[in-house]
Parts: sequence; structure tokens; C-alpha cells
Amino acid sequence: AICWQYLLDAETNPGTYINFRSANGQWLPRQPESQDMYARLVRSLTEVLVNDTNQHRRLKAKRMLTALKPKIENFKAPRAWAETLIALANLSQTDTAPLPTKTLISQGYEHLATQWQKNSSLKWPWFESTMTYSNTLFTHALLSIAPSMANSNLPTILKHSTHFLIQSTIVNNVFMPIGSKGWYPRHGTISRENQQPIEAGQMFDFLLTYNEVFPEELAPATIAAPYLWFFGLNSSHTALADPVIGASFDGLFSSGPNRHKGAESMLAYLHCEARFAEAPPSIRRYISQQLALLATA
Repeated sequence: AICWQYLLDAETNPGTYINFRSANGQWLPRQPESQDMYARLVRSLTEVLVNDTNQHRRLKAKRMLTALKPKIENFKAPRAWAETLIALANLSQTDTAPLPTKTLISQGYEHLATQWQKNSSLKWPWFESTMTYSNTLFTHALLSIAPSMANSNLPTILKHSTHFLIQSTIVNNVFMPIGSKGWYPRHGTISRENQQPIEAGQMFDFLLTYNEVFPEELAPATIAAPYLWFFGLNSSHTALADPVIGASFDGLFSSGPNRHKGAESMLAYLHCEARFAEAPPSIRRYISQQLALLATA
């Protein structure tokens, strides 16, 4: 209810929202509009419309999504399209979708496919010239809309980009997300400084979903790696999550963790726990075995 009220309060006019609020509840001066923010909003409202049992919230979410159509159609940011495509794929399964999902999915895919054609090569099969944040959104988006794009180059792009993502972030079964201090530029080196919990949350979510579509293609150790990152199977051998209070440290450096425990990190960790509960028994067993080994290390 608190999160829902936040979305309601952030709406200034139909289809227009404010992005930042202070700890004491005051909305901060308007910042340049963030397409990533609007994409997250689309995904949040879709979750309400598809999964909420409260009819009033569902009707409100439908109205809010309808008003966001002009914003979506004018997206230029690739991650905004990627996050929106995940939402649209979910929304397309409902009988009362308030958006033209088929048209928008085609538009979003064309944007990502153009990004791929512009930036990818045999040695750099990726959508941008630098791997930065939330990289998993690209592959997750393609996986989500694959049933809608049967006669496209999507399967090839998905396979090559997924392999490259895993190769770049999982080393010897240890998840090491791209660090925000330096990122991973083409022809450059991969930064492991300031690894973020949100990367682990998104990666675990994606790998579990990928495993549902392509069972037996990924080893349990690969799928489990982002989850185990929270518990010490990481580049610093440091546990980041506190299951008792449901929180996580904010980042991981070579010198150790950033010991702040912010909302984004908490949500990333709790999302991992929610996805763990839904994981196949074989994955849950593997993770439980690894957690027992980490506890005795």
C-alpha cells in the first residue's frame, strides 16, 4: 500500500510523474525526465494490473498505463525500451491490455535490434559500446518477447548476447557484475569495483526465466551464482545479505563492501529470495548445498 501510494503521489498530471522525494516526504525540484524511470513505472503498473486482486488498484493502474502511451512511443533510451518490453510481454497475456502491446513490442524490438546492428561484432556481441548498468534487461527483454517475434533475428541476438553476458559476469561459477567504477568498455578491461546488488537480483531473475525456456542449457552453478553472490561467493569472499532483517550492503569493492543498506539493495536481495522460492527443486538443492559449504568455510 505504501509503494502504491508513492506512485499515486508522484503523478502530477495524467502520464506525467515526479521522480525524487526527500526522506521527510517532500518532492524535490523537477529533474530532467528519466525514460528509465517511466519504464520502471510501466513495469510496476503492469504488475498491479496483472497480479493484484484489488479491483480499485487494477482499474487505476489501467488508467495510468493508458496515459503513459505517448511517453512509451517516444522512448529513445535502450534500457527504457528493454524494461518496457518485459512489461508488455506480461501485459499481452491479459484480455484487457490498455496498451497496443503488439505494436509497441514491434517498435521496441526494432529499437534494440538497431542498437545491436550498430554496436555488435563477433568479438563484442552487445547492444552498446560499453557494458554499464542493468545489462541483463536487454537479454531479459528479448527472452520475454521471443514468442511475439518468431520471424525475426531475435533468437540469434538472444543466444549471442546471453552467452556474452554470462561470460563477462560469471567467472569460475562466481558472479562478478560489471562495476560502476569504470564499467566495461569495448577494447577495455572489466571493472569489478562497486558491484551493485541490483545486478545480482536482475541476473538471477533472468537466468531462472531463461532456464524455464531453455531447460538443461545452463548449469545449476551458473544459475545460482548471482544468488550466492549475496552470501559470500563473490570476488571479496564477503557476505552482503542479512537474511534476518532482509537487507543487503549497497556495493562491493576490492577492499570490501559499502556497508550502507539502501532501499534498492534491499529490494534486489528480497527479489532474489522471492525468485529462489519459485526456483526448480534442483536449483534450490544446489543453492542450499553451496550455502552450507559457505557457512563452514
